[in-house]
Amino acid sequence: MVTFRSRIYHRLRGNPPSVDTGPAGGLLTLPVTLAPGESCQTEHGGSFWTVRNDGATPILAGARARVVSVSGLTLLVRADS
Repeated sequence: MVTFRSRIYHRLRGNPPSVDTGPAGGLLTLPVTLAPGESCQTEHGGSFWTVRNDGATPILAGARARVVSVSGLTLLVRADS
């Protein structure tokens, strides 16, 4: 009975779409140049975040950066290639 019910439910509902949660993987444009380990504040997703360069190379002002992870209220970014 349970397997029959799950097959019917799956056939009616299908696969639910994936939901992106959190800013990891997102892109943002930096307002200032960030050397490795430096941080600044910028807007991402309608909120202001502290952003820290987690890479080994500087990210120039106006360049795009990718959010690699989130540590508390700090976005760790690396230059987008």
